[in-house]
Amino acid sequence: MGLRETGIRLNQALDDHTLDATRMSPYQVANFLQISCESLLNYIQNSNEKLAEDDPGYINPVAIDKIQSFFYELSTNFFPVAHTDSPLASLRIVDRERIHQIGNTLNELRHFQGITLNLSNELLVTLADLDN
Repeated sequence: MGLRETGIRLNQALDDHTLDATRMSPYQVANFLQISCESLLNYIQNSNEKLAEDDPGYINPVAIDKIQSFFYELSTNFFPVAHTDSPLASLRIVDRERIHQIGNTLNELRHFQGITLNLSNELLVTLADLDN
C-alpha cells in the first residue's frame, strides 16, 4: 500500500471516531490502534524502500517485529479485555489480587463477627443465670 492509500485509510479511521478518545469504547480504540499499526508499517515499508539498510533511518526487521508486538498487545489484549462498549473514561483497571485479598478479609471479619455474636449470647445467658 502506498503512502497516499495509507493516508486515506488513516483519515477514514479518524473520521469514524470522535476527537476525544475517552468517549470511545475499548473496541473502537483497539480498531484504531490496528489501523494505526498498519499505517505505520506501510510508512516504514515505503521509507525502507528508499533507504539503504545501513542508513540510520532504516527500520530493520527486528524493530518492525517489536512495533507489531506493541500494537498487537494493545489492540488485541489490553483494550478488548474490558468486554464493554462503554467509553474509556468510564472504565477503570482493577487489581484482581487486591480484590481477592479484600474479599478474604471480609470473610474473616464475618467469621469473627459470628464468634463475637456467639460469645455475646453466651455471656447474656450466663448473666441471666446469675440473676436467677
